[in-house]
Amino acid sequence: MFLTQREFVLLKKEKTGVKKLEGTMVELGYPINYGKIRAMDFYPLWLSILHLLVIKQLFDLDDEGIQALGRTAAKISILIRLFMRYFFSLDAFAKQVPKMWRRFFDVGELEVYQYDAKKKYAILRLKNFQGHPVYCQDFIGYFAGILEMVVRTKVNGTETKCIFHNDDYHEFVLKW
Repeated sequence: MFLTQREFVLLKKEKTGVKKLEGTMVELGYPINYGKIRAMDFYPLWLSILHLLVIKQLFDLDDEGIQALGRTAAKISILIRLFMRYFFSLDAFAKQVPKMWRRFFDVGELEVYQYDAKKKYAILRLKNFQGHPVYCQDFIGYFAGILEMVVRTKVNGTETKCIFHNDDYHEFVLKW
């Protein structure tokens, strides 16, 4: 996530934006050396939350901006592109999503609760993931970005249930 978020900043704010991000992380006492980040390693969730919140504040991103970050991250992630070889259909997408989640997070369980190619929607449920509310918007964009690669058209997403609003899980409805 650090690398794809850095790439988003690079695309939107160029090298000066990345330097600003790096400098802020250093000021906070949590420097991130992007050159040493390894895609398959696990990093603390709190550090990922801090990184995302710094990006949100530094570049004044609203919910749509955070969703755009998530959507972009899905499309430029090397790991997602590797997984895409399994997503040749909506059925394959539904089967692979829980496995893919485990590659990125060691907390929470993601499932494709319901989907219908003819009615053009999918409902994803994320259980046992608290993290931070900023992730809600990030995940809307991220899941929409991945699904766009499967259905090959624009996907819109909303969160209809959220643990931060006293629901038992997060629920994301994706329509195309």
